[in-house]
Amino acid sequence: MTDMTEQPLTPTTPAGASDSRADDVATDGLVSPAAVSAPPFTQAADDERLSSTPSSAPLSEDAASTVSYTELGPLGVERDGLGIKGYLSMRDEGVTYHRMKRFYCRCVGVNFMRFASRDAASTMVTALFSAEVQKVEAWDGKGLWHTYRHSFKLSFTTGVVFNVDADSEEDKRQWIEYIEMALKGTEAAVEKWSAHASVSADIMELTPGGLAFAEKKCSPPKFKNDMMCCHPTCHVRFDSTGKRQHHCRNCGGSVCSDHSSRFAMLRHFQANHPVRLCMGCYRAQRFVQWLAMLLQRLSIAQGGVEGVKKPTLSKAEEEEVDTLLTMFGDEAFGISDVIQVLHLHRHKSDEAYAHAVNKLLELSASNLADFEFFLPQLFHMWLTVDWTNNNIKAALLFRVMCHGTQLHIRLATAIYWLTRAAIDDSCGWGFGQSELYVPDYLYRKMSMCKLLMINVEMQISHGDWSFEIDKDLPASTEQAAIIKCFPEQSPA
Repeated sequence: MTDMTEQPLTPTTPAGASDSRADDVATDGLVSPAAVSAPPFTQAADDERLSSTPSSAPLSEDAASTVSYTELGPLGVERDGLGIKGYLSMRDEGVTYHRMKRFYCRCVGVNFMRFASRDAASTMVTALFSAEVQKVEAWDGKGLWHTYRHSFKLSFTTGVVFNVDADSEEDKRQWIEYIEMALKGTEAAVEKWSAHASVSADIMELTPGGLAFAEKKCSPPKFKNDMMCCHPTCHVRFDSTGKRQHHCRNCGGSVCSDHSSRFAMLRHFQANHPVRLCMGCYRAQRFVQWLAMLLQRLSIAQGGVEGVKKPTLSKAEEEEVDTLLTMFGDEAFGISDVIQVLHLHRHKSDEAYAHAVNKLLELSASNLADFEFFLPQLFHMWLTVDWTNNNIKAALLFRVMCHGTQLHIRLATAIYWLTRAAIDDSCGWGFGQSELYVPDYLYRKMSMCKLLMINVEMQISHGDWSFEIDKDLPASTEQAAIIKCFPEQSPA
């Protein structure tokens, strides 16, 4: 995956991850997993977010069903840089006689995910259910007791079938339209991968969704039953402290309750519900899913279909762009001026922001000293940008970072250590703090920073895109195999 959004190997997504998050270094399509930023949150969404309580373990589906329709709010379907998201009513276990419950769902390419709440959907790895869509069909909406007016049927590669009801006819149309488009794009991508199968034997090893193996059947690991927690910084012994021994369902390691509080679905083990993971495996699984989501957007693009159409500029946005272009025509306009423009326009038009980034890249060739001076500020802008609502801007700034690594080895080294520090912070190792107390907003930077790190290391060493297990991503054998397949499937 060479270009880079939760996400880029040169940005693209993954984002998160999830949320484009983007895709780039060499290609704009990869750098920005989105074509438009997600619409702003509504008041109903804000109310839900304030009323929800964060939890590292997934909420039970029963808990999700207790939230009333009124509290959730009549939110319509949203299209962001990665896919489509919104509320759908469905049953817990496919086609059954149980009543339907209302879930917040996301579909990124052919990967469908169901969450306990809208707020939980910002991190795709927290999905209560995740599967690869095989086809979408019509359904008459006739249940045992009710008739559902905006209904359709989803069939998954696992054999599960869900009868689904949308909130409105327009929502139904958008869901079906996007899923059909994703299926066509994925089919075209698979045809291209098949043409290269003789050169890269592992290119067809994964399913089109990128989260499971096509042929290989993986069995969950055997529990190791060690007497000490497997977390590298934890020395709890299970025979003397009274701590309960848990086991990671991905690596089989023995782990204490403090370092096994996170849950995720493991599609490579055909798990149909979230399972307990140790910190290292959870971090690796988030990275796997983030990259897979980015690859899904690229698959749609390979099919010759635009995942998200470029929006028509409003009159105010056109005036904003014209004003910037006039400013850029001034010969005295320098890099410091562009930096100021980037700050002032961080919540404005993506089109204007793109022109500002292009001007910055143009000036960097002749003003290397100024570019180097502002590099830490540019890195901080990229690190703190809200990928959920500004994934195009995040992708553009990712492009700036990757461009900097190509200008001079000194800049590449500086970016490397800035990224290294950000990763250490997100893992809880930078300043000796525990990973348990890393705030969510910082913890979520792991995937995007790791992707940038891979790009930077490639630029410095001029090596290849092969993935090697390291301290940041102590991936299991299956996870490492999945990550190694992604560069093969991404466009050249």
